[in-house]
Amino acid sequence: MMAKNNSHIISVLIISVFMFMLNPYVSYSQSRYDNSFPVRVGIFYGSVSKASYAVSGTNIQIYDSSKKAIETGAASLKVSLSSNIYVSSMSENSYEDAVQSAKKYSDKALVYYNNGEFYAGSTVPNADLIPALGSKAIFTLDDGRLIACEGSKVIGLSSEDSVTALENVKYRGKLNFYIKGSSLYAINEVGMQDYLYGVVPKEMVSSWEIEALKAQAIVAKNHTITNYNKHAADGFNVCKSTHCQVYGGYSAEQEKTNQSVDKTEGIVMMYKGAPAEAYFHSSSGGRTESIGNMWNYGLDYMSGVKDPYSTGTPYDNWEAILSASEIEQALLRYNYDVGTVVGIKILEISENDRVMKLGVLGTKGMKILEKDGIRTVLGSSKFKSTYFTLTDTGVRSSSALERNRSDINIQDNGLKNAFDKLDSFVSTRISDEAQNFVSGSSFVFSGRGFGHGIGLSQYGANNMAKEGNDFKDIINYYFKGVTIG
Repeated sequence: MMAKNNSHIISVLIISVFMFMLNPYVSYSQSRYDNSFPVRVGIFYGSVSKASYAVSGTNIQIYDSSKKAIETGAASLKVSLSSNIYVSSMSENSYEDAVQSAKKYSDKALVYYNNGEFYAGSTVPNADLIPALGSKAIFTLDDGRLIACEGSKVIGLSSEDSVTALENVKYRGKLNFYIKGSSLYAINEVGMQDYLYGVVPKEMVSSWEIEALKAQAIVAKNHTITNYNKHAADGFNVCKSTHCQVYGGYSAEQEKTNQSVDKTEGIVMMYKGAPAEAYFHSSSGGRTESIGNMWNYGLDYMSGVKDPYSTGTPYDNWEAILSASEIEQALLRYNYDVGTVVGIKILEISENDRVMKLGVLGTKGMKILEKDGIRTVLGSSKFKSTYFTLTDTGVRSSSALERNRSDINIQDNGLKNAFDKLDSFVSTRISDEAQNFVSGSSFVFSGRGFGHGIGLSQYGANNMAKEGNDFKDIINYYFKGVTIG
């Protein structure tokens, strides 16, 4: 019996470790989603990575992933990528010894650091030195010293006052650099609270009501928790752009938004014992949307709700006018070639009045744009939301339609079912198509709201706060059935 119990305990431990590897945040209790919860933010990575970065701060220290490597005391430095490093085959007793030995090869002494060992080196060939294989990260200090580090390992920087500037933007916490492929990535490592300090003022107007800002802080926190491994393959958790959440670091912080983060420290939105997914948008236009109608999965607590709090906002109404040729070009940018556009029709709307399917009929066939893909293809700057109606500004002549009759070729396999379901399409003849589609030289899209319409409406939250609702009231209005604590 004892052996069986031990085996059970070991099995539980193995499963727990495996779950942590897959999803690190599950190991934290609800009360630990505070500044002890680490967040690694991608600042420069992938296509936006650079070969060189400027860093400044107070008594900047350089260290590796296991221990501090060098205390530099530098006020500024440059981090760059290089594959031309030559080093001694023997390590030195200390950093200072490596500096003295390196002076034999260059006035600007280069020290190569790897796995706790220091080597004399140079950026130019020398008979006494051997090439260091692979790319290295070189730190050029303000006093002229050069420190090269193994590029495959994470090298960190931090300032004495915990605020360091990277390319003139200040960040709390640590800056990490590592080489991935032929790029030098720059990552900001901070605690959850420090991360939210840099998110909330970038995602909501910092002068808005404190209860709205607190609701935003919690929703942003939940979004971080449930998307924690979104960029795991890139070596960090979340990025600084709208792909995750906009993050401006210490430079973006405001007193009022920092207060909203402080007053909600450790508070998380939960659903059935787990952190709830959370999304937000600018303004719903009067109704939020169910998540399943916009994306390909549903969540009970993010269903569409009537939202009178989002009326009377700057995005109550918007209008986008697109010519047929503009729509043709927009489609071509995504390799959708329908030929000359001869008609457009709203094929399906949700129970919350957002457009789910938009058909674009051309002389070469049909393309059906769906859900948020409508905004992606036609332009999210013009299409503030998918909550719109459609009219035309000028009908094409019947002769133009007749000339194109023989060229029409319906290419979308799902088209007939879609039209049958809506009782709006009974054949592929051009005469029927022309009757059912809005045909014109240009088209008017008249809409409401701004954003995907899922979850929290930011303008709605601020208006609720103005009416005396607190952050819990706001969250419970937009996310049904969640608990907050």
